Amino acid sequence: MSRIISRRGVLFGLVTVPLLARTPSEEAGRALERELESAVHARTSAWCSGDLETHARYTADCFSWNGIPERQIKRTEVLDTPAFDIDRFEVVSVYSNVAVLRYVYTEYLSQEEGSPFDRQRVQEVWIHDAGGWKTMAAESFEVVGRCGKA
Repeated sequence: MSRIISRRGVLFGLVTVPLLARTPSEEAGRALERELESAVHARTSAWCSGDLETHARYTADCFSWNGIPERQIKRTEVLDTPAFDIDRFEVVSVYSNVAVLRYVYTEYLSQEEGSPFDRQRVQEVWIHDAGGWKTMAAESFEVVGRCGKA
């Protein structure tokens, strides 16, 4: 029987069993969540600053964003000082070497208070291979219109 680990419990078939006590597998789950969140921050920072080498380290060759293959995606603006937040990060599920993540991404045009921003709800699929964790697919939608005020 397959076992899927989620933040809310362990899914056995169609029944979710809550994790009440901190178990070794729960500790491993927390460590995995920290590792994935760190990878998301490193990849996002690389994207914002134009660091293509680091960005590639965390991006699978087959990556697509909202169904568009990465080779068709071009960053039109590189930020001098990347100002972004990743909030409400959660590992939705992990199965074998695949993880599904969700978070809210906010990119600011500057680090000044009241700066215009772009906020999106993001869901990503990450795979683990010999090179570590890499994102292979992402979907997003805007939460607040572009150039909103914080």
